[in-house]
Parts: sequence; C-alpha cells; structure tokens
Amino acid sequence: MLQAYFDESGTNGKEPLTVISGFIATDTTWLDFDTSWRSAIKHDLKDLGLAWFHMVECENGTKQFAPWASKPELRRFAAKTMADVIVKSGLKGFWSSVDFPDWCDATTPAFKTRYRKPYYFCFEDCLQQIAAWVSEFAPGESVKLIFAEQDEYQDRAAIIYGDYMKGKPLAPLQSLDSARMQGCARLQAADMAVYCTNKQMVADLLGKETKERIYRSALDVLYWNAGSFTGGHHDALSLTISEDPSQQA
Repeated sequence: MLQAYFDESGTNGKEPLTVISGFIATDTTWLDFDTSWRSAIKHDLKDLGLAWFHMVECENGTKQFAPWASKPELRRFAAKTMADVIVKSGLKGFWSSVDFPDWCDATTPAFKTRYRKPYYFCFEDCLQQIAAWVSEFAPGESVKLIFAEQDEYQDRAAIIYGDYMKGKPLAPLQSLDSARMQGCARLQAADMAVYCTNKQMVADLLGKETKERIYRSALDVLYWNAGSFTGGHHDALSLTISEDPSQQA
C-alpha cells in the first residue's frame, strides 16, 4: 500500500501564491522515515529541545525556535538536518501552485463553481499527479491520500475527490483522509516542502525573500535529488486552458 501526505501554504488570500506539496511512499518506507525524523529531532537537534518540527517557526525564530531567534545559523542547521532525513528516506515529492492575482481573473462560472478557491485547483492537480505517477511507476498499487487537517477546505475537497473518482473510477486512489500536522512526522515533512517551495517561488517570481532565508538551506538539500520532485505552476495561461476543456490535451 502507498500513502501520500500533503500540506498547503499561501491560502489566506493575502499571499501571491497558493501551493500544495507532499510526498508519496510505501508503508515500509514511511515507517522508516518516521523513526529517522523523530530520531533527528531527539538526537541531532537535542540541544534545541523541539517537540516537533514546524518550518515557519524555524524560518522566523518563533514559538519553539524563539530561544534561537538571534541565531539564524543554528536554525539553518536544523532545516538542513530535517531535509536530509527526507532525502535519505527516498520519498517522492509533488507540488502544485497557483498565481493568486491570475486566479482572481479566472472568470468562467463553471470553473469558479468547481474550484471556489485556489486550494481546490491545486488539490485536484495533486490528485491527478499522484494517479498518473502510481499508474506509471507502481502499476497495480493503490494509494491512500492524507492532507493536513483544515476545517475550511475538507468538505469541499471531499466533494472534488468524489467527483474525480466518479469520472475516473479506475484511478489508483483508494481513500482521502486528514490528520493534524503536529502529531504526524509525515505531514511535518510535507509542511517543510510546501513552505520552502512557496518562498522560493515568490523569491523567483517577485523578488521577495524572507529576512534570513532559512528555507534555502532546506531547499538546497531537497533538490539535490534530481527528479525527486515534480509539479507545476499555474498562471493566467494555464488557468485559461483549464477553464476551456476544448483546449486541454
């Protein structure tokens, strides 16, 4: 059995991008990852006294990282250490992003009815990516999907998932569920990936970066593995194509 875990970033309507990112792996790989992730927090980062890892706290030096707010090098080390666990575990990553201003200009009623917010567009894009990957690289297998718990999005996401499965009943997607990130190492890894991807894309597209760029320490590790991440960014052009079925391949 395969399992895929996803988290989101930039969903408050005030940020330029909305991004969903996550990882897929077998049960065995995930169990090994869980052990390595918790070991890294307990032993490699023992001096920090972390109960769990949250990338936004590491970036900004807040909450658990507040004692280390004036020590960005220590926070960079923490980000790199946890990214190393992801890479060494052999997880396969996926991501999808939407340009929020371009999203606001997408006006087809049917499109906006189905995808009421950018989150839902990225959500279905990730469903499609996972289904395609499993069909190609793990034929005959099925995958359980677990997204970070968000009350605002869960009901509508379940409807989109149900509609997707009705349209593609042979898709290798077995179930959709949610979980809290704080108690789930796998979602903490997805949180790192989605946060770092969002910040790097905002930096690339708009030239906006965080003060100390802690996220770059994690990305430098995460993208060492060529081909370990796949995904796509959606702007005015790709959203227009998505709105018009006659333009889709």
